[in-house]
Amino acid sequence: MTSGFFDEAIQTLHDLGLTIVQAKVYLTLAKSESLTIAGIADLSKVPRTDLYRVIKELEEEGIVERILAHPVQFKSIPIAECFLLLLQRRTEKTNQYRSRAIKLLQDNRSQSSYISNETKDNRFILVPSSRVVDRIAKAIDSAQREIDLILSGSRFSRGAFIYLENMKKALARGVKCRIVFEKAEKDSISPQQLQFLKSRNCQMKFINRFPQTVLGIYDNQEVFIIENPAAELAASPALWSNNASLIALAKDFFETLWPTSGEITI
Repeated sequence: MTSGFFDEAIQTLHDLGLTIVQAKVYLTLAKSESLTIAGIADLSKVPRTDLYRVIKELEEEGIVERILAHPVQFKSIPIAECFLLLLQRRTEKTNQYRSRAIKLLQDNRSQSSYISNETKDNRFILVPSSRVVDRIAKAIDSAQREIDLILSGSRFSRGAFIYLENMKKALARGVKCRIVFEKAEKDSISPQQLQFLKSRNCQMKFINRFPQTVLGIYDNQEVFIIENPAAELAASPALWSNNASLIALAKDFFETLWPTSGEITI
């Protein structure tokens, strides 16, 4: 057992639930057929005062066995069996945590009443670029009434692909959607990009210039304003807020842009 393997095995056993000392004692036994307490202490450098307790804990874990001899000796189960046993227990524990978390969320959802924008804390959060796509998907999934979007051409094209299923479900449940996006006169819009727009609940218009502000407003309850409009979909942070004044400002901007934008025929 090389020192590199030994160090990596200690870390793996620690990740699977053992303490560093427990992992060191187990691996010391795994390198030998069997050892007495004195032998374990000598090889592992773990003080005897701690060793008796650690050995008992490893026996309870089922990865160290006691040999009834004089003096008493100890042996480990094979490393592969140990890893599989600890991994199975960690998986079972993770599943238990998941079940408890899901139940807690369900209980909380059933007990929570709708909190209006006036009673919620006003928040301004700069969402990192790595989280923007997921946060917008959740906003679409949560929308119940309306979604207003101002997009660059590249963001519209990419978003039509990434959020296809989210938008289809939103439109199917009656959410009204309006989209203003950048489109040069010479450009064509593929049927694939507009698949989710084939609904009476969705209207779309275009502008022939790059939008200096890219944003999304969801149910007039939350707004995302992209920090760098020229960046790719997942390459820019976004300011998220539920502040009523900022939402109203974004809404007024959208309502000013909407009537002056060009009509799209699908």
